[in-house]
Amino acid sequence: MKDIIVSNATPIIAFSRISKIDLFRHITGEITIPQEVSKELYEHGRTDVPALNRSNWIKTRKVKSHADVELLLPSLDKGEAEVIVLSKELGAGLVIIDELTARKVAIMMGLPVIGAVGLLIHDFIQCHCFFLLIMFCSGRQNWPQGLAIAVKRLVGIVSRYQVSGLTIFVRNMFLICGLLWRFQAICHSA
Repeated sequence: MKDIIVSNATPIIAFSRISKIDLFRHITGEITIPQEVSKELYEHGRTDVPALNRSNWIKTRKVKSHADVELLLPSLDKGEAEVIVLSKELGAGLVIIDELTARKVAIMMGLPVIGAVGLLIHDFIQCHCFFLLIMFCSGRQNWPQGLAIAVKRLVGIVSRYQVSGLTIFVRNMFLICGLLWRFQAICHSA
């Protein structure tokens, strides 16, 4: 992921509590957090602070429009409000929020949203696609069946967790699967 990524505290805390903050970093790369999220992470002791203190991949930024933050406060906490406002200000390519109300507000404001589970699914899909590409390039005879099985598993995961952005990706994978299947049939019949 190369765009600006802004995260709320909850996904970072979730990965930290299961000692997988390195996995979070692997999936996201550098992230940006607003000051209120920084306070939640570092001052309230809700994470594995030593691991985060060593990090140079979490950048803290100030929100410019405190008036916009105030407008969101009746329905969101300050950290969530700052995440949404900072994301709009920076033109973030991805916003990581787990709380349902905050996700709905962010989506209504046109922000691309994902949660901790969505990050794991995204990483899972990338790994599967890489594996399938290797199978295809290695010329194995059973790669179309492997692709079909992988796509069916992805459909199950995406529908179970209702990850909207990935639904389009999985549908496209079905189309690619069909095209590759036909391509293999043409190659073997020639």
